Amino acid sequence: MAARLIDALATTEPLAELFSDQSVLQAMLDFEGALARAEARVGIIPQSAADAISSAALASNFDPATLAHETLRAGTPGIPIAKALTDRVRSTNPAAAAFVHWAPPVRMLPTLPSSSC
Repeated sequence: MAARLIDALATTEPLAELFSDQSVLQAMLDFEGALARAEARVGIIPQSAADAISSAALASNFDPATLAHETLRAGTPGIPIAKALTDRVRSTNPAAAAFVHWAPPVRMLPTLPSSSC
């Protein structure tokens, strides 16, 4: 069964491009890169991990059809995209892969710098 990450959200050609698989995938990967850079800026993850994650977070590095198929199984695109990004990062920087979509344990939140909230 062929599937897209986001189906039929557009009624015009400009909206169709805005909600294309490539565009939606890149937006989600942009979030992952921004999360990693923000975490590195406040010392939560190493800068080298943020750099590796940001470098790997290009939609052209991934197959939208495969991710769409995995989205059907997972019920959300976030899980297969985070897994695929982790695999991609691991191929170039194994240590950085542990920090893809990383969040500190809740017990750490009160100890983080106030600028990170």
